[in-house]
Amino acid sequence: MRIETGEVEEIRRGWVKIKLGGSSFCDECKLCSNRGDEKILEIPDTGSLQVGDKVKLSMPEGKMAVFSLLSFGLPLLFLLAGAVLGFSFFKQEGLQALSALGMLIIGVFIAMGISRSKWKKTVSKVEIIEVARK
Repeated sequence: MRIETGEVEEIRRGWVKIKLGGSSFCDECKLCSNRGDEKILEIPDTGSLQVGDKVKLSMPEGKMAVFSLLSFGLPLLFLLAGAVLGFSFFKQEGLQALSALGMLIIGVFIAMGISRSKWKKTVSKVEIIEVARK
């Protein structure tokens, strides 16, 4: 687990937005959304935080490889499978390409669905260690 510090920026609809003080690990993790140089992490609201609170978080490490593999590897695998299937079943190059493109699109949607569920599980593992009221 990695320790990060941040400040509660917004609380809305059961979610808390925390602006993190970017560390060297921030560019690799991708759990946060980027707004320029700011790193914003959204976690479920526990009801104990207020806007302006300084927080110390415990965050899981090593998720970058999993998200990269899902985001790029799975669609690539579907693209190759579509190309092989298209070549096997169709004689026209246009249909072969269309088969590969169709499988690529299917792979992208499957990867997006899996990544979202993995992201939710990862964000749920972020723990608030310490809170300093403003």
